[in-house]
Amino acid sequence: MGQAVERQDLNGETLSIDALPDDTVAKIICFLDQRDRVSASMTCRRWMDITLSSKAIWRSVSLNLKKEDEIAESMSQTFIPWLLQRVRHVRDNHVSLQCPVSGSNALIYGNVMSALTAASEYLEKVEIEVAGQMVIGGWMASLKSLKKATLVADELTLVRGMENLKSLREIKHCILE
Repeated sequence: MGQAVERQDLNGETLSIDALPDDTVAKIICFLDQRDRVSASMTCRRWMDITLSSKAIWRSVSLNLKKEDEIAESMSQTFIPWLLQRVRHVRDNHVSLQCPVSGSNALIYGNVMSALTAASEYLEKVEIEVAGQMVIGGWMASLKSLKKATLVADELTLVRGMENLKSLREIKHCILE
């Protein structure tokens, strides 16, 4: 790992980002987009600890997988442990699966839904966009803190169990044509 960049202020005192308090570093990281927040969390142990403990950094998480993305399955598998480390802070999750949920892509869909189920205690808002059919069933019924859901798909099937979502106040759905 490289050395910390140090500069001197006008009084000749040494300045370093390592001198900043954790909450200041967290506020700076909040201004980054999600990809850069992930990169920042891998910079050093201190920044990883800051990004894992700050509530504001991971309030909103997005996962976009496109059908032409050759690593979509791998990304969906790594999303579960990645989300589990941050799950207590995530309240808003946007998932865009722009690939049909059939054949090998069904595994991708299953991986992502498993990750959302793992976040069930905390997740308040979810937006899911799927090319093809989306089945809304047990995985969504487990999202006990869910207040708002937006579902976009070519075909949408609701399975029993949704009546258990007592906190759900708003659900929007859109059928693509």
